Amino acid sequence: MSDLLNLTNGKIFPISSIVEIDVYESHGNGFRAKIWRTDGYEHLFTEWSIDDMKKAKELGIKTTMKTD
Repeated sequence: MSDLLNLTNGKIFPISSIVEIDVYESHGNGFRAKIWRTDGYEHLFTEWSIDDMKKAKELGIKTTMKTD
């Protein structure tokens, strides 16, 4: 099992740096996500794929679907 989350947009995060990921459905435009890191920083991605969601869940990262 990898200790990195490789996203479809080319970004790579060490799993140990991720607290959780909140995923929001963008109205008709797919998904967007906010990655919460252990150092308090957050990353907002306007393009988030179902593949990214599957990868995160397979790696055991807490991933929650949210609504605005």
